[in-house]
Amino acid sequence: MIFIDSNIFIYAFIDEEHRGDACRDVLDQIAKGKITAVTTPVVMDEVIWALLKNNKRDSLRGYITNLYQLPNLQIVEVQQNLPLLALAFILEYNLRPHDAMHCAFMKQNEITIIATDDTDFDKIKGIKRMKI
Repeated sequence: MIFIDSNIFIYAFIDEEHRGDACRDVLDQIAKGKITAVTTPVVMDEVIWALLKNNKRDSLRGYITNLYQLPNLQIVEVQQNLPLLALAFILEYNLRPHDAMHCAFMKQNEITIIATDDTDFDKIKGIKRMKI
């Protein structure tokens, strides 16, 4: 199981260059069942915000709906205490709150691989980044 960070979804939608191609390939691998993936509503919040900032309001509903229907992608609710667990990652690794929440979710669910373009995850013990 691989955790999918928001930038995979964002670049797949807005980036027409190599990075976008790589992210679309990840989503294609998920759809075909080559990758079993999980993400959270916290990630979806980040995706929605990024698309709004990039003037994609008209496409927003369709794209987010498609992500929720993507085969082999689970979008799992976070536990109520996740922000408390995220504090350890904020304090130890100086992460932003959303990134710390992703790490805490991964730890809770024994997920060790994250698909992301964010190099901040390289410094987290017990997490391996699937580079894009």
